[in-house]
Amino acid sequence: MTSLLIADAAGALAKGIEKELREFYDITICRDGEKLAQTVADLAPDILFLDMSMPGTDGFALLETLLATGKQTQVIALVSYASDYILARLARLSVQYVMAKPCHINYAVSHIRQVDFLRQHPDMTGWSMEDEAEHILLDLGFHIGRSRYYTLCHAIAYRYT
Repeated sequence: MTSLLIADAAGALAKGIEKELREFYDITICRDGEKLAQTVADLAPDILFLDMSMPGTDGFALLETLLATGKQTQVIALVSYASDYILARLARLSVQYVMAKPCHINYAVSHIRQVDFLRQHPDMTGWSMEDEAEHILLDLGFHIGRSRYYTLCHAIAYRYT
């Protein structure tokens, strides 16, 4: 089972993600920024859902340490503000996906599933659930806006797990 560490001090998003994914993932929630680095080192999670502005920790320092260890943890970063500098720095630290706060639970869940799918299928680099959704809809003769993709992407992710 894929291990997922959710680092979120607020807790509401973490509880929602856990509720949606608990039967598919081994989930650990860390709400204490001061203990986060040790928790990451102890668990070596497959996926880290990281609130970059979590009190008590420096998200960038944590990612630099994680990158230096050579662990293959896939990271989804949750940010309050995403300047070009922050996005470039996160890209250099091998973050797979950056999400802006506030974030809807379904949106977070679909991207966790997508990152997990791509982790398990490295031969599908460049594939996204949005691409799959668009392909399916066009085959069926439907044209919908991107705002409706998250629901379909969520359903597609279930198909692949």
